[in-house]
This record gives sequence, C-alpha cells and structure tokens, in this order.
Amino acid sequence: MTATSRGNGPTLGNESPPRSILNEELTALLAVEGYACLTFHPRADIGISRAARLPMVKRLADLAATHGARPARCGELAERMLQEGLG
Repeated sequence: MTATSRGNGPTLGNESPPRSILNEELTALLAVEGYACLTFHPRADIGISRAARLPMVKRLADLAATHGARPARCGELAERMLQEGLG
C-alpha cells in the first residue's frame, strides 16, 4: 500500500509504544514526503494477514486518511505518473 498526502492531520492519542512509534513515523513521512510506502507480506502464518495484525493495518490506513492520504498500489501510481508525463 502506498499512501499519498499533502496535508497535516491529527495523530491518535493513547497508543501503546509500538503503535505510537508507527503512527509517529507515518505522520512524519506524510508531512515531509507527501507519501509513505508500506510493504506487507500477505502470508497468513508470518505476514500481515494474521487476524491479530489486521486491526493494526486498519488503524494505519485510518490515520493516513486523516492526513488526506489514500491507499494505492505501486503499479497504479506508476501508471498515473506515466499518464501525467512524470515518468
């Protein structure tokens, strides 16, 4: 998932230390770079597809949305850049 944004949104409060770090890093990437490239492994045994990890992905996507970001696949972004003459 690649999230793109150009705005500044709120961060979420009352997080655990690991969640707080992830949220802080995502917020900083979006504010400085305008995008954040997140790569997830789809395997259910060791990857992000484990049921317990899916809420974390949802929280990150929701936080990115508060900053005006939207998820997109890298191929979609590459095609858009080519269409806009940026590639």
